[in-house]
Amino acid sequence: MDSLKLIKHSEATPEDISQVIAVKQNAWPYPLESQKNWIADNLSPEDIHVFLVTEGEYTAYMNLVKIQVSINNQVYEGYGIGNVCASIKGRGFGNKLVRLTNDYLVENDKLGLLFCHTPLIRFYSGCDWTLLPPEKCVEPVLENEIHAMVYNSPSIIYSLKYQGKLF
Repeated sequence: MDSLKLIKHSEATPEDISQVIAVKQNAWPYPLESQKNWIADNLSPEDIHVFLVTEGEYTAYMNLVKIQVSINNQVYEGYGIGNVCASIKGRGFGNKLVRLTNDYLVENDKLGLLFCHTPLIRFYSGCDWTLLPPEKCVEPVLENEIHAMVYNSPSIIYSLKYQGKLF
């Protein structure tokens, strides 16, 4: 049975970070030092490393970046979803990771926000995320090929404003 392992970044051990890099290497084969530097520069202590565990093995990874977002002029606490990747592509690990994380968002009453390139819309839509039309995104100003998607959000969104770092 698949399960999630969540580790607060401030509590991650060097071994945990090595596991993060081991899974990420499949999608982003950057040198080890580059991977470590990216993690150190882009994750805050309260952010969360999320692993999909399948038969005792880490099979997929993402991070949850703590955010605040304004939707229809009301502020919501949530998580930005970043670095979704799997140890082996085509086995459904990424889908399982996102769906189990969706459950976590609902259980913790948190909104999910992600930014993705056009080819990934189908994947995230298949995991029940909602694509926002560009005209509803007040900030950040998104490029043509970057799209915002939400999960566990108000059913009607007139405007979304996010003023943090992209994840």
